[in-house]
Amino acid sequence: MNHTCKICGENIDVCWQHLRIHKLTKKEYYDIFFKKKNEGVCVICGKPTNFISLKNRYAFVCSTACSGKRSSIINGLKHLKTTRKKQYDKEHPKEGLCIICNKKTKFVSSTFGYRKTCSPKCRTIQSKQKTLCNFHPHIKNISMIESICPICKQNFGVINKKNLLCMAHHLEKYEFTDCSRKDAVNIIYDKIFSKQYCKICKNEVDFLGIARGYKKYCNACVKNREFSKVKNLDLNKLQERGKKITKSKLAFYKTKKGKLVAKSIGEKNKINTTLFNNTKHGKQIRKASGKKISEALKRRILTTEYSPKSTNRRTHWQYIYNGKKFRSSWEKDYYMQLIKKYGESNIFYEKHRIPYISEKDNKEHIYIVDFSVKLPNMWILIEVKPKEMIHLIKDKILYTNNYCSMNGYEFKIVTGEDIYEINKN
Repeated sequence: MNHTCKICGENIDVCWQHLRIHKLTKKEYYDIFFKKKNEGVCVICGKPTNFISLKNRYAFVCSTACSGKRSSIINGLKHLKTTRKKQYDKEHPKEGLCIICNKKTKFVSSTFGYRKTCSPKCRTIQSKQKTLCNFHPHIKNISMIESICPICKQNFGVINKKNLLCMAHHLEKYEFTDCSRKDAVNIIYDKIFSKQYCKICKNEVDFLGIARGYKKYCNACVKNREFSKVKNLDLNKLQERGKKITKSKLAFYKTKKGKLVAKSIGEKNKINTTLFNNTKHGKQIRKASGKKISEALKRRILTTEYSPKSTNRRTHWQYIYNGKKFRSSWEKDYYMQLIKKYGESNIFYEKHRIPYISEKDNKEHIYIVDFSVKLPNMWILIEVKPKEMIHLIKDKILYTNNYCSMNGYEFKIVTGEDIYEINKN
């Protein structure tokens, strides 16, 4: 027995002599390199079985008693198959013959019944028949149609490429003297089947062949990709198809294999995106998308649709009062004082948003005012800030003062000392 050793890679004629060098028995060598799951265990009782050889592997059963039981089970299964076959023959007496040559076919099971064809040759003929029947749904079987000459009524047999070409050659004598064989086949095909036109523009389409028939769309529509445009698509069908695909995809991604596939796709996409982002085109796209996102965010902030997360970035504490989140403890304390003075319905947190240009980067930003107090004739805008940080918001103060003077509002800056004094009183 010629075999390449898995340890040293030598070609061996006699395995057991060579294994002495590695100080291994046949069984030990087989267990390390070739043994499969549940091998070496009795099929009937689950006890360990004897090792035979590298070629014959382990025995299926452990004893003669278990082998007898196994043979009886196999015979029982064979008997069951024969009884089911007899029952199936009674219920379906016409089945069991090949569609092409009428020879006997193999019985598969009671659910699937008999095979439709007896051999691979007949299977290829059936597949050719299926292609033509798919293109022309009104034809159930190709044997329904025969290639007959429309002039002398000569029968050339069942439609196939050879017979149609013979008929085309035959018809060259009569009316197809100027045509080629292919054109003659085209004309015959038109006579047997109804001629088809483009689904979009209703112009004539090209003839592809006997099996494939005519094209669905003309060359002009294919060039302009009219078939992919929304006006020419059945949107309901597309939506239904999309829903089916998404459902099947989601079901697949829940399985073990699907999870592994999704993981591998994610890793590949990650690598591809990083490679693309490093290119010139990728950098341009990233810049453009960044601008779009920032503009959209600014619009949403100005219209009070969106406000940044209301937690202090400098601390890990959260300040909440009556379900409202504040950025600092001073804001929370001052809000409680404003409620006592003006009432909760007249106080708004981060309502007014004012655009301003920063001196640092000369770019437009949006300033969100901390509190807005509604009075009968005017608004009071209040900013809560420590004294040490007021010099950092000079741009904001300048633009808010201009905004207030234009609209007739009042602007206040409240520091930590002011809040402490109010709490004292």
